[in-house]
Amino acid sequence: MKCPKCGQDNPENATFCNHCGIVLNQKVQLSDIDKQRISEEKQERAKLLEQLQAAEKRKKGKLPKIPKWLWAFIVVLFVIFIVEVTIGIAKNSDSNTLHAALTTTTSNTTTTPITPTTTTTPKVYFNSSASETPGVIDVSYDDLSKLASTNEIAYDSEYKGRLLQLSNLRVVSVQSTANPRVNLVSAEGKSFTLYFNSTDGLDQLTPGMLLTVQGTSNGVYFGEPSFDENCVLVSAVE
Repeated sequence: MKCPKCGQDNPENATFCNHCGIVLNQKVQLSDIDKQRISEEKQERAKLLEQLQAAEKRKKGKLPKIPKWLWAFIVVLFVIFIVEVTIGIAKNSDSNTLHAALTTTTSNTTTTPITPTTTTTPKVYFNSSASETPGVIDVSYDDLSKLASTNEIAYDSEYKGRLLQLSNLRVVSVQSTANPRVNLVSAEGKSFTLYFNSTDGLDQLTPGMLLTVQGTSNGVYFGEPSFDENCVLVSAVE
């Protein structure tokens, strides 16, 4: 038998090449050496396949394991949902009840139209000739007081020797006899006294009335506006 590898001649029944050592008789070699190993490998592969098939069946038959904390979270969400639904139902019920009550009340109520009324403040005294005096300057006593206390020069320049008309002066007390005068309070609560050239209209004044008065400014005296003693009562209202 000639060796297929090295070409060396060997006996016909030789199992191995006497020169290079390769297996010459494959049938003998496979049946004697490898048969048992092949059989064992087949058995191992079959056993491994059975194990894999069994594991796959177990996976298909079991639910995935959920952690405890996830179960707790699901329970909390469910409880919150139930509470929110309950509160929503209660609110809706209260709203429907209130709406029904309001509807009933509205349907049972008759609306009486309100007729607007105009009221005029009665004038207790009005001096028409004084109200038409030309060149008079309308100004509030509070504005005069602020300017007199901050800038006497500016006050004198603008108002000294000018005829001024003061409104919204509230009466505190009146002296309508000799040397007639009225104690007054301004809109911002400034107290002062004005002297008049006559008693015309003063006998009709009572505390709390609102006056409009004209008088000539003498300038600033101790930080406050000063007027001469010839003030005139223009109007008085209750």
